[in-house]
Amino acid sequence: MPIGNVVYLHERKIKPLINLRKFPRKPFRRATIFACQNRYYAGLTQNISKGGVFIETRNRFAEGKIITLVISRTKIEKGVMLKGQVIHRNRRGFGLKFLSLIKNGKEYHLNPA
Repeated sequence: MPIGNVVYLHERKIKPLINLRKFPRKPFRRATIFACQNRYYAGLTQNISKGGVFIETRNRFAEGKIITLVISRTKIEKGVMLKGQVIHRNRRGFGLKFLSLIKNGKEYHLNPA
């Protein structure tokens, strides 16, 4: 076999991973109840950041769907909900970008810096 056809593994260049996330994620496993189009679902948060959360669930939601959620056992006061938009999904669940916070019936839009 001619030498030109041999590929050496040690010569292969590995591209570094680039993190395109605006905010760093932190592991955060909590039960969550969420609603979409007047139906309620249950899931488990896997990680969270200032800008969003990943929720593990068997339920499938299309990108762009609006979800309202409550995360159990958090410091968020009772009666406070978060609203977000599904921005990606996989077979395990979906990533949600936070849009607003709902407290005492008033909606406060979030503007993550």
